[in-house]
Amino acid sequence: ETDLPEPGPGEVRVQVLATGLNFKEVLIATGMLEPGGPGFRFGLECAGVVGAVGEGVTGLRVGDPVLALGSDCFADHVVVRAALTAPIPAGLTFAQAASVPVAFTTAYD
Repeated sequence: ETDLPEPGPGEVRVQVLATGLNFKEVLIATGMLEPGGPGFRFGLECAGVVGAVGEGVTGLRVGDPVLALGSDCFADHVVVRAALTAPIPAGLTFAQAASVPVAFTTAYD
């Protein structure tokens, strides 16, 4: 057992209930693409429930279902910037929502 990570200012802790594996991560796992830099960890997107809110965060509360961009999202809990979270749209499961963050930001760019 370890202590849960605490969010800093502008961050939230998410209890991860589902994690996405995006195309870039598949390419890295198969050796077709090099990781983006030292310290790369799989699990760039997830969905779950807000477990703690850092100082200065507005619009998010403990218990809110969110999707998020982060790193190491295969963990049980992850701390992410609040600005990189969004409410899960109505009708989506946690598993479906976990596949949204990277695809959305790719399309948005």
